[in-house]
Amino acid sequence: MNSPHKLEAIQQCPEPRDAFKPVRESFVVHFQTVRVLDMMHRNVTRRSLTKAALAAAALMPVAKLLLGTPAAAAAPALDPSDPTAKALGYVTASTKPDSKCGNCAQFQGKPTDASGPCTIFAGKSVSSGGWCMSWVKKPA
Repeated sequence: MNSPHKLEAIQQCPEPRDAFKPVRESFVVHFQTVRVLDMMHRNVTRRSLTKAALAAAALMPVAKLLLGTPAAAAAPALDPSDPTAKALGYVTASTKPDSKCGNCAQFQGKPTDASGPCTIFAGKSVSSGGWCMSWVKKPA
């Protein structure tokens, strides 16, 4: 039979599963670290790189459709006192009858639009009746 002293010692002893808890936790952390390092040192093959590049190329048109381009109306109007506009002699109303932003090759809007984006003044909207020194006749 067990003596009362042995019974107390057995009751004070931690559960077997609790005794290995720090070891288990240490193993899990170590295992996760090894797994991450293993993924970092994995070789990249030409085949996997080509597959990833083809997948990215196939998704680009979809992303462009989803993201779209900002509307010309959202772009702020170009101020004629802007340093770039001054340097290029930009005016909102052209004095030349056949030379207007609306029929310039740099103008990205429709000729019938009141204003639109210009490749010279990125992020700004120019008046279709305006003019600057960079004016080039739009090809027919």
